[in-house]
Amino acid sequence: MRSFHTKIVGVTFDNPNGQNRQEAIRDLYVHHPTPFVLGIELDRDNPYDQNAVAVYSPNGEQLGFLSKGVANQVSKWLRSGMDIRATATQITGGRGYNYGVNLLISENE
Repeated sequence: MRSFHTKIVGVTFDNPNGQNRQEAIRDLYVHHPTPFVLGIELDRDNPYDQNAVAVYSPNGEQLGFLSKGVANQVSKWLRSGMDIRATATQITGGRGYNYGVNLLISENE
């Protein structure tokens, strides 16, 4: 089984629809004890990176992306049809600091 730890990047930016990613992560911190599963999918319309992989909350709000290096590998797995799971293992920050999300990316068996 393939698995590794990483974090979500781009968490301080707003989504194109104006939604604040920090607010979405704060809501997860308050309402979802870790660990919990997040959605990941290829961002096929991303003008900056053809291998971009977006990360979504359980209710579908975009929280950010996988880093470019991680996305290069994960995008290959997703395109090949491999079932990949992103589990939020820790939400960091708060109390005056930006929120972040630590992930475990693993092959779903």
